[in-house]
Amino acid sequence: MFENFGELVAQLYGQDMSAAIRAAEALGKSGDPRAHKILEDRIAPYRFMGSNTDAQNVFYFTLALVLAEMGSFHAYRIVVDEDAPFVRSRVVEMLERVGKVRAINAAMRMLSSSDAGERYWAASILGVLKATTASSALLHAQANEESYGVRREMLFALINASDREAIPTLEALQNDKDEEIRRICGLALEKWKATDP
Repeated sequence: MFENFGELVAQLYGQDMSAAIRAAEALGKSGDPRAHKILEDRIAPYRFMGSNTDAQNVFYFTLALVLAEMGSFHAYRIVVDEDAPFVRSRVVEMLERVGKVRAINAAMRMLSSSDAGERYWAASILGVLKATTASSALLHAQANEESYGVRREMLFALINASDREAIPTLEALQNDKDEEIRRICGLALEKWKATDP
């Protein structure tokens, strides 16, 4: 069913972006130890969304998700980090186009990265995608987070991603020693209570 490895690599570098996406997906699932390096090499030319066609952006965002699913988060950070310090609407739209659930799942896995920048962007993605399914992951990650900036971003994400499960933690964090953390938790609780049926 799948083409051989060499054919997939050729399609990955071809001009047909639909075929390149299929090749990236197949290589990511192939289990071949060479696939990871080839996929990372393929995303290396990515610079920013404005320098690519729409089809190329869909390809690069899909490729970043494939790599994230393989446990390599650097590419995912690159595609969402371009609009620092905020993930802007065009990045969010692209993540929704390539698969919102997939983007959320990859970001939840990225919360456990050893790189603080990757954890920061994971939280940011989860917040802007309003990932209520990530509430538990965000709560767990923020409890162990040592970086103030990353923890702050995780708590901001909870404003958009919190569910009933988050209430006890958010209430406890209203007594945090840091005023900004207390303020963010208060905002999250206010928003949740205002929307609670």
